[in-house]
Amino acid sequence: MSFGEIDDLRLAIDEAMIVLLDGLGEAAESDIDVVFRMADGQFELEATRSAEGDISAAAVHRFDAIASELVDDYDIDPSHGWVRLRKTPTADDE
Repeated sequence: MSFGEIDDLRLAIDEAMIVLLDGLGEAAESDIDVVFRMADGQFELEATRSAEGDISAAAVHRFDAIASELVDDYDIDPSHGWVRLRKTPTADDE
């Protein structure tokens, strides 16, 4: 990946963590499990929070507005608290 693609991915991961922290409040505790995969030249991150409760539509909208252009594909499950990101390097960077 180019430096620009890595920086885009870093920002998308930051935003994914913000989504997973949504609605927890200051006193709430939650573990966040993160799995990184690299297969067939594609990077994938899957992150899940242990806390109960839905992620707000506003948090999902924020992620979409900021990070949707930074990754190739993403999924968010607001009711189960997980995010999956996928990014494939451009052909020029492989």
